[in-house]
Amino acid sequence: MKSKKSFLVCLATLGKPLVDFSIHLQPGQSCNEVMHLMNELADDLEISPSHYNKPDDPENHSLWGTATREALAREFGWIIQRVKFRAGNLEPNQNEETFENYFLWKEITPVQYYPESIRGKIKSLGMDQPGADDDGQDDVITYGNSI
Repeated sequence: MKSKKSFLVCLATLGKPLVDFSIHLQPGQSCNEVMHLMNELADDLEISPSHYNKPDDPENHSLWGTATREALAREFGWIIQRVKFRAGNLEPNQNEETFENYFLWKEITPVQYYPESIRGKIKSLGMDQPGADDDGQDDVITYGNSI
């Protein structure tokens, strides 16, 4: 597996939480082809083989991604934001304790579209948290046209 793109490494080093997500492919799609196409999309998004599958296995239809929230918004119309962690539940409840210094991702808008190069190849994207480069910190580092 190749190492992370230098831009993602730089952002994570600065403390930006990155989003880990799974990519489920349509049947018959090549994991290697889709991984290559997605890695060509942007420097703030990286796709690798799933930890649980072999990329050349014809029954394998999933990949693993790491990206910034900005990349997910720009490439897929997928809007997520940081919210304070609430004990026992991700939904607000006045009886739950809020942890002031621990944050999770919350989906605001589901995936709206796929770039032309991968359209029709992906069945779904799903967020996994906490991600490998997510220590629960707030997302205070922005760049580009941040949402």
